[in-house]
Amino acid sequence: MRTREARLYAIPDTMTEGMIVIDERGIIPSFNPAAERIFGYRSAEIVGRKISLVLPEPDRDRSYAACRHGDGARSSVARGRGDEA
Repeated sequence: MRTREARLYAIPDTMTEGMIVIDERGIIPSFNPAAERIFGYRSAEIVGRKISLVLPEPDRDRSYAACRHGDGARSSVARGRGDEA
């Protein structure tokens, strides 16, 4: 069981795509290494903070619920530091 669990936890760390996990309150519990490269934040800087930290300006004042589609699928609205719209 531990080997299987270790493999599952290793997947986000080896992904080439940035992955940010967000809880129901909009708090970031997980930020993978690819997300660190994309967004310019270290995981230690951002874990435990609000997703609004990486949302583009027009979306920063919205609640987490406002960043969801009507069907429950999460939107992809975050950008890296210095990205232009």
